[in-house]
Amino acid sequence: MDIIYTIVLKFIFVAILYVLLEIIHKVAIERSKAKKDVNSIYWKWGIFYYNPDDPRMIVPKRIKWLGWSLNFAKPISVILLLSITLIYFVLLILSLK
Repeated sequence: MDIIYTIVLKFIFVAILYVLLEIIHKVAIERSKAKKDVNSIYWKWGIFYYNPDDPRMIVPKRIKWLGWSLNFAKPISVILLLSITLIYFVLLILSLK
């Protein structure tokens, strides 16, 4: 009986979590649709910020709570991203030895 009780509780927990995540996702989509501002032209494919006139290298994402992004119009940000990726793969290869 305890196993069935545990399975039911886990199922209810997962169902509630799924519903909450769906609500958060729909709210985020509605906010992004409502916020069609002039900066939308600077977001390529919706995820890459490219604005040569913006002096900042690190910019906030379109939805503020998601964090920060790089301004890919600045060559230093591309170099930074490539160097971080290179360091990651070097450390990965070294850890396999």
